[in-house]
Amino acid sequence: MNKKLEKTVNEYFEIYPDREKLFATEDGNVFLDKSPAVDHATKTKKKWFAFDNPAKIEAIQKAEEKNKKAAIGAKKLAGVERLKKVELDQLTYNEAYDLATDLLLPLTDKKKGTVMDALAAEKEKLTGKGE
Repeated sequence: MNKKLEKTVNEYFEIYPDREKLFATEDGNVFLDKSPAVDHATKTKKKWFAFDNPAKIEAIQKAEEKNKKAAIGAKKLAGVERLKKVELDQLTYNEAYDLATDLLLPLTDKKKGTVMDALAAEKEKLTGKGE
């Protein structure tokens, strides 16, 4: 596949921005549907290619990133609410580590003391009370 063909297909995506895919053959013909592209490629003994709309791909990636950030934000918010209510000495190590991770706390290592100190410092920031 060559750059000229990619450029041609991208020009078609500008004309047909709602299309998720376009199809093209080595000889530069562009098709809206797969079947005619395959037929033409077979008749001319050329290869055919499917192209994804770069604008659609970018939109999907942005939406996925937005959803990921929202999920992280929701997890952090839930962690904040939990930290405000929980007695740190009642947490198992795994619960404490998961909570610190949900809160995105910077941990220099995974040792229990480090995790508990980070949670205690964060709790003090949130509530004004240390444990």
